[in-house]
Amino acid sequence: METTGIIRRVDSLGRIVIPKELRKSLRIKSGECLEIFLDNDKIILRKKDLINGYSDSLEQLIDIISKATNTSILITDTDKTLFASGSLSIKYLYKPIDDSIYNAIIKRKRQKDNFISGNNLEYIVQPIIINGDAIGSVIFIKEESEIGEVEEKIMDIIVNLLIRHIEI
Repeated sequence: METTGIIRRVDSLGRIVIPKELRKSLRIKSGECLEIFLDNDKIILRKKDLINGYSDSLEQLIDIISKATNTSILITDTDKTLFASGSLSIKYLYKPIDDSIYNAIIKRKRQKDNFISGNNLEYIVQPIIINGDAIGSVIFIKEESEIGEVEEKIMDIIVNLLIRHIEI
């Protein structure tokens, strides 16, 4: 285990401050979840990725929807794309998200635009909000046509399925 030489006091409520350098290197942002557990005499803090635990059947459903609507569908946390389906999946899978996507997640508002990563593509971002925390997003991307009302309703269904699955 790597030591940093940083020592922090525990306050009267049992809190400690995680040094800014550690938060920055682990990309821990305000409001994100940390998993806390014991390992013998050590307290371990680990960044908790709430989205990454969805099922294979949900991935298969998203693949089917992607093919049926001719839409690339991405699922992200607040840092990177965790799942991608459709013609653009290889381009975005496991890649860091753009600042515009991150800002849409943090603002907790659906965002529709036609420019992402230097490409002129129609896309829509729907943040995933669980217990008031913005933990990621679902993104629909169209290459040759506009995203319509049907795709937006399908997006709502996918977001609600993810929320239900994660809350269980």
